[in-house]
Amino acid sequence: MLQIAEMLRTSLVKAAKRQTEEDGEQAKALGGRIMVDVKRIMEETKMVFVFGSNEKGIHGGGAARVAREKYGAVLGQGVGMQGNSYAIPTCALPTGMDNHEIALEKVEFYVNQFIAYAVMHPEREFQVTQVGCGLAGWKAGEIAPLFTNAPDNCLFDSAWEPWLGDKFLN
Repeated sequence: MLQIAEMLRTSLVKAAKRQTEEDGEQAKALGGRIMVDVKRIMEETKMVFVFGSNEKGIHGGGAARVAREKYGAVLGQGVGMQGNSYAIPTCALPTGMDNHEIALEKVEFYVNQFIAYAVMHPEREFQVTQVGCGLAGWKAGEIAPLFTNAPDNCLFDSAWEPWLGDKFLN
């Protein structure tokens, strides 16, 4: 009986440590900002975590990793709705691999797919991270303007205010 109790305690300690590490990863992925109890808020408000992905769906770092670990992003699915998240590819392969870049026009195509999805789902809110502006290496001035036609149920980081105005600030 003591062994079972010790195994349970060890398991709980490991889970708490993992949660702390995941919160740190989330803060890194979101430019040092952590959203207050964002998972609970997302569940209660039907908010979807929108993140930059690679076309192969290898969600190994940055916001993609946060999406996989916390919001149900599926390994091998590089685009679209999955779990409580939505993937927008901003590169072909994980960064660091040869030929991982894709053309801005292709990113724009994926952003337009997302915008169409958001328009068709006004009952949901979409928390859009600074898609592509982390590990993928895109500049905010390249990516943010692609979202100017996004509907009102999309919320964006204040860093994109110069391109989106205050309409979308979260």
